[in-house]
Amino acid sequence: MNGKWTSRFAICLAALGFSLYAHIEKQNQITAMRIQLPESADHLKALQEDNTRLRYEVEQFESPEHLIELARHHEFSHLRHPLVKEILTVTEGIAIQIPSDEEALPSRRTPSIATTPPGTP
Repeated sequence: MNGKWTSRFAICLAALGFSLYAHIEKQNQITAMRIQLPESADHLKALQEDNTRLRYEVEQFESPEHLIELARHHEFSHLRHPLVKEILTVTEGIAIQIPSDEEALPSRRTPSIATTPPGTP
C-alpha cells in the first residue's frame, strides 16, 4: 500500500512540475513579446514617417513645375509636347458604349478586298 501511495504521489508531483514548467515558459514568452513590442512600435512609426517623406518627394518630383524644368534640360530635348489635334479625349459615355450585334460580328460582312487578275498592272 505504501508503494502505491508513493507512485501516485510521484506521478502527481511530476504532473505538477510539468504544468508549472509550461506556465513559466508561457510567461517567459509573454515577457519577451512585451519587451519587443515598444521596439516594433518605434520601427513601425519610423517606417510610416519614411513612407510619408518618400510620398512627398514623389509628389515634388512629379509636380508640373519640376517636369517643365526637366523638359528644358539637354538630355530631354528630344521629347516634345503633343499638338492639340494629337490629343484624343474620350468621354465616359462613349467609352462604355457596347457595339450592336452587326458591329460585334464582323464575320457576317463580306470582305471588301479588290483583287486583279495576275499579270494586270
